[in-house]
Amino acid sequence: MLPTLHLSPPGSAAFGISTLIYGRRGHRLRECNELLAHGPLQSMGTEAGRQARWAYFARVWQVDAQWRGPLLESLRGHIGLRDLRPPPRSGQPALLWCDGTAEGQLLLRAVCALWPGTPLWVADASWLPEVAEPLGALGPQDLARLEALAQPLPRKRQADLSAQWKALTYSNALLRVLQGGQPVGVPESFFDAELLALCSPVAQLAGRVAGAHQAGAAQSCSDSFLYYRLQYLAGQGRLHLDASHPNPAYWQVRSPVGQGCALPV
Repeated sequence: MLPTLHLSPPGSAAFGISTLIYGRRGHRLRECNELLAHGPLQSMGTEAGRQARWAYFARVWQVDAQWRGPLLESLRGHIGLRDLRPPPRSGQPALLWCDGTAEGQLLLRAVCALWPGTPLWVADASWLPEVAEPLGALGPQDLARLEALAQPLPRKRQADLSAQWKALTYSNALLRVLQGGQPVGVPESFFDAELLALCSPVAQLAGRVAGAHQAGAAQSCSDSFLYYRLQYLAGQGRLHLDASHPNPAYWQVRSPVGQGCALPV
């Protein structure tokens, strides 16, 4: 492949891709450290839009601030898709690595909107159905296989995805999930019924409830957001929550009926 800018979600996915392309002349990696499934998207490219997104994350993630304060603060410099600016040099191709999660599909649409003049190739982890893992869970061999499957994105398709992104930025929804393979805005309460169903009269760790949701639900989101919703539900009287531990994973949560006792870690 020609000298290429590789674009990836953060974390283990970016590490795996950086290892894959190590030593290739002209190949560079750019991580996109933005949580696109959460928070307001209006005015993303403006200072007012960035401030609105930061205020949202600071409010939602405050339930986890003592434990993940450095992680929250590190997000500040990336708010507003700053990692996608500036776009690649004119004519330079870019290979976007994504998967079938809401975050992956949102990143695909955001790149199409912000890089309209860039020849885009796509390597989507959902093309490896026998693996059935998100991009960050793929090993070196699977990443190499996926790169070999990368396809150029037709201009018409890129324009359609760009339009979908722009429509999402006009929405006032604060949470986005996949429905029919398309990211759509939904109320923040979208996961509440499933969280309530995982709670019982016997107290258990909030981390266990969040983990069970992430493992069993058709789609989920970050544990920090789930802790935020558990706290919200407790404020409504729909759950009992002991939030005395500084790490929200160790909060005690139970449904209102019965006293219960904490389950072991």
